[in-house]
Amino acid sequence: MSASGFQRVRRSRAEWQRLLERFAVSGLTQSAFCAREGVGLSTFARWRDRLAKEPTASEADANGPAPVFAEIDFDAPGETISHGAGSGWDVELDLGGGCVLRIRRHS
Repeated sequence: MSASGFQRVRRSRAEWQRLLERFAVSGLTQSAFCAREGVGLSTFARWRDRLAKEPTASEADANGPAPVFAEIDFDAPGETISHGAGSGWDVELDLGGGCVLRIRRHS
């Protein structure tokens, strides 16, 4: 038991999410809910704040997939790139659906 009188229980992020969802529909105050569930009020508040800052799955889906970045190494083995005067490079990326991204650098 901790100093607050509650037995320490390690909960996963998903378990805290479910606990917070139960609190939301409980109609209880935070103090009453925490006492009923055997959860420390400060721990409950810390997890509530932490999870409130993260987008929910439905919010993440509404914003579309997370961006994916790819590094382009122009000095990769097998590539021939001249670094002399007048050198440059061209990159063409086929994004599908008839959309092509072209990037050029000419010195």
